[in-house]
Amino acid sequence: MPPPLKGKPKPVVTWTKDGQPLDTKRVNIRNSERDSILFIRTTERDDSGVYEMCVKVDDFEDKALLTLQIVGEENKFRISRI
Repeated sequence: MPPPLKGKPKPVVTWTKDGQPLDTKRVNIRNSERDSILFIRTTERDDSGVYEMCVKVDDFEDKALLTLQIVGEENKFRISRI
């Protein structure tokens, strides 16, 4: 279970894929007071890549990276954390 995303001021959460903004036609993000969830309803091989979540509060910033690899048929994938 990820740690809650709480703080004052409220943390700002952003996601990128391979260093670029996400394609919001393919990927949805849900940010709440507790977490940030990346949704890809139907995966395709082009969804493979390195995803980065950045949490920023004032001048403090922390990042988490994960590698998503779509293999074989659609909707089958492998995730590894960097």
